[in-house]
Amino acid sequence: MIFSGQGLYNLHILQLLMKKYSLIKQTFYEASEFLKYDILKKIFNVNYPNQKYQLDFQYLLLISSVALFRLWLQESLYIYPDIIAGHSLGQYSALICNNSIKFIDGLKILKIRNQIIQSNIKNISFLTYAIIGLKLETIKKICLYVSKNQSKVFVSCINSDIQIVITGHDQAVLKARTLCKKYGAIYTIKLPIYISMHCNLMRKISKIFSYNLNDIKISLGKCSIIENVNASFLLSRRDIYSAIIKQFYRPVKWNKIIKKIKSNNIQYCIEINLKNSLRNICILSKNIKILSINSPNSLISTIDIIKK
Repeated sequence: MIFSGQGLYNLHILQLLMKKYSLIKQTFYEASEFLKYDILKKIFNVNYPNQKYQLDFQYLLLISSVALFRLWLQESLYIYPDIIAGHSLGQYSALICNNSIKFIDGLKILKIRNQIIQSNIKNISFLTYAIIGLKLETIKKICLYVSKNQSKVFVSCINSDIQIVITGHDQAVLKARTLCKKYGAIYTIKLPIYISMHCNLMRKISKIFSYNLNDIKISLGKCSIIENVNASFLLSRRDIYSAIIKQFYRPVKWNKIIKKIKSNNIQYCIEINLKNSLRNICILSKNIKILSINSPNSLISTIDIIKK
């Protein structure tokens, strides 16, 4: 199973799922009790993307992912995946669904993470772009060339050989985007992400973040789980703790995660998300079929495929 990170939401699908499955609503009620406000009511009254409410949309992603995973277990009669992996913020969803951290602790981590970032980065504008059709080494050279003193840009996600994400200070990112287009990028797409995660700009903040994880209980969980930075299996509680910290300031290597999944002879990946954002990244990987469960029909068909 693969869990999506920030970026795409489909509230219409969420509404349809809540009408049919009470478990979806129950999961959101559970989260709302901890948050002390109705997260659903707030989300449905805010236009996306919206920088002011970015944390709420992060909550939405995590809660909906947990709800969909619980729904999968309920409807499939508890078929657990062989391997779990999450992209970016999806790593938290993966850890929760693997029983490596508790659901409420996952929400706590997002809250702490946001508070630390907001208190340590003020009056700084960041941008994030997906670069399509340009080689990683060329993009790295461009980022290095553009980065000067207090204006820097970094590679933050390596999704595939032809899809790389860059992030950093707004002017540096815009310069890098222009050069990427000049040197052959087919598309450059602005992403609705307002903080520069998974890059060296977060290294100092990650130390503060690490201190706040001491009260979070970590367990090994039920399934094999692959982390974001080195695409390695997490084999101990220490590995999990380290993975959470490193992901804060090091690039997500999703391309290596997919290769790791393939090397373990996995035929099917089930994407856990309200919108199939990882399908487009993974579709280039031969011999892996991406399935979804974000509608009643897709849920039924996916269960049928997996049970055969």
